[in-house]
Amino acid sequence: MAAQDISHEAIIALVHARLELRDSECPGYANRMLKRSKWEEVYRYVTPNWDDMSATEQDNRGKEVYTRLRSLRDRYKKELNEERSADRSGAPSTRRRPNPHAEALSFLRRITEMHS
Repeated sequence: MAAQDISHEAIIALVHARLELRDSECPGYANRMLKRSKWEEVYRYVTPNWDDMSATEQDNRGKEVYTRLRSLRDRYKKELNEERSADRSGAPSTRRRPNPHAEALSFLRRITEMHS
């Protein structure tokens, strides 16, 4: 399976539903075994033939899914930072295409603001 077949919407919804994967204030966030099982739930959902894959293939697929989520999160954070700096500087807005996943990723806003 290629990384292109990973549904952004599905990954976002699955991570949003699993507080342990995204909120450092959640008691389960520090539990590595719990987080590993939650990530495996995500991987299993977005990969139809997960059980038929070898351990190496599962590991590679998990890395692809995690990387995809991290890319989506990083793009969202970058756009938030650009939005904040544009508000402060008074510079005219740039003509950029809006992030199609911004609304779905809005649950990350609180976490992003805590760390900045």
